Amino acid sequence: MDIETMKKHAGEYKPTINIRQSPHLIGPALFFVAAWLSICAVGLSLWLRPSQLLENALTTNFTIVTVHMLTLGFLTMTMFGVLYQWLPVVFDVVSASPSFMIAHFLVYGVGLLLFLLGFSAHHAMLLPFGALLMALSIVIFTIFALNRIMSSTRPWDELTWTVCIALFSINLTWIFGLAMVLGLSGLTSYLHLLPEHLNAAWVGWIIMLVLAVQIKLLPMFSLAKMHTLRPWLPIVLALTGWILQFARRWIPTLALPITLIWTLTALVVLWQIYSLSKHHQSPKWDTVFIGVALGWLLWLMAAIELLYDPSLTIALLVLGATTFVFTYQSRIVPFLLSLVMVRQIRHKEFSAFFMAQRFNSHLLPIINASLAFVISALIVWGMMQQIREPIAIAGIVIVFWPLIHVALMGYQIIVQRGFFLSRHRA
Repeated sequence: MDIETMKKHAGEYKPTINIRQSPHLIGPALFFVAAWLSICAVGLSLWLRPSQLLENALTTNFTIVTVHMLTLGFLTMTMFGVLYQWLPVVFDVVSASPSFMIAHFLVYGVGLLLFLLGFSAHHAMLLPFGALLMALSIVIFTIFALNRIMSSTRPWDELTWTVCIALFSINLTWIFGLAMVLGLSGLTSYLHLLPEHLNAAWVGWIIMLVLAVQIKLLPMFSLAKMHTLRPWLPIVLALTGWILQFARRWIPTLALPITLIWTLTALVVLWQIYSLSKHHQSPKWDTVFIGVALGWLLWLMAAIELLYDPSLTIALLVLGATTFVFTYQSRIVPFLLSLVMVRQIRHKEFSAFFMAQRFNSHLLPIINASLAFVISALIVWGMMQQIREPIAIAGIVIVFWPLIHVALMGYQIIVQRGFFLSRHRA
């Protein structure tokens, strides 16, 4: 797309979001970079100690540290970065100030480091202190997010409710987690809330937020309409499964209905993805749908494995979520940088949509999906056969995954940035 075409489209474009509310890049960038470092650390951990994913080592402190580096370091850091960008533009409200985002990042980051050190060093006080700092940062972020949502003039719909459910769930997650941490530290009696903690974290926070974000992102990737595909349906199904999972402590026979509900959730989303990618109005079919579909296929497998091997279910949930992060970032990061550039050269801010089309790499989503598939196959093979070598190889690939991801995005952006600047000067 050349400069003249981009200007023409920008003049005709009728946005459903307000890009002018985008925050300073420092906020999302801090969280994204910290998330990339976290996933590298996870890969290094698996590379050096692949036995931690084997059945007899799943509850060791080393494994717990690795899991939380991924969930609290990689996934949650990424989600905070996305929400700082996404909430203001979707709900057309004032973004957070750079100082607020930096302060949140520091409090959460220091809390996470102390929490991980507490587990690693078996330190009875570092562990709860780090957990309390993270809890404080989550509460502050939740107040900020709800304040922005409540002040928005945007009508309440399935997207709004799903974001609120996700925010409620991340607070449930730290409440259940902190209760267990205080017990592990000997400060209170230990409460066995691990099933509730996992349910709040994975279904309520991570899956519900992915469902909310894709309501906006998937139509943008294909220039198609989402409202005709019943976007509320997988949300209602996932919410039903989430509630029933809490009740499973008292009614064990709910295991099969819950599995069926979550399986149906994944199938409905895969049908939506197929419909959007088939009936796209964009000039090109976006390869980003390969990664999105793979993420939901992994989550479909996770739902089925819930009946047979819960530890493998967690691994598949992690792999699916990681696939989503790298897939969506292949489009989100170029858009954020195109927005910075549009402001520098004083174009209309909605030109960033069309500039990002050149910044987007057609190859990167395919590479990300291929790496995700290889890593998933290696880890599933290693866990099912109880052998270390495939897990160690997967760890090596994970270490280099964010490096490849960033390098390919950077190359495409640098090349196209030179093109735009030369045309702008001309």
